Amino acid sequence: MIEDTSHVIGGSYKGEKVGNGRYSDITVVSFHPVKIITTGECGMAITNDSALSAKMRKFRSYGFASTPSEMDARPGNELWNYQQLGWVQFRLTDMQVALGLF
Repeated sequence: MIEDTSHVIGGSYKGEKVGNGRYSDITVVSFHPVKIITTGECGMAITNDSALSAKMRKFRSYGFASTPSEMDARPGNELWNYQQLGWVQFRLTDMQVALGLF
């Protein structure tokens, strides 16, 4: 289950904060200019599930394994640890982070 909290950041439902992970596996937030918090673009995905978290980290980095425990340690594989399909590196620029913190 994916919960979209883009328009209700800080909101509550039945006495609990939305996006707390009780009713969903992943919570997503958009930082588009028309949202409550903006960085000009981008977004965020949050989960309490460590396996989903690891998969999302790989997905945002072209499918590349980013921790030594995930990497294929066979000789010759040090630089090519792509383990799943992924997308371009979805990371905020320093300017976008500054805008979001402002």
